[in-house]
Amino acid sequence: MPKPTPEEIALSLNALFRQEFGGKKRGKFCIFREELRELAGREKLENSIVNEIGVHLFNNHDLALFDGVDFFGIFAAGPITSRWRQYRGE
Repeated sequence: MPKPTPEEIALSLNALFRQEFGGKKRGKFCIFREELRELAGREKLENSIVNEIGVHLFNNHDLALFDGVDFFGIFAAGPITSRWRQYRGE
């Protein structure tokens, strides 16, 4: 069985984000590093794959991927890009 592409993994994470849980129709969630590795169908979760997943989440699903120590956080990127101040240089 072929390994899922970063785009396919991002699509699965988007589906999880949009699922109802915790009394909400959609929302931020955490996934442990080991769980993402299994979802990705890889023996080792390389940084390059994680980066590609993050790019697909952001560009195609308006989601952000936070890389924690033992977990990843997935949350809506809209509030970050629309409400946060942006650094414009000195």
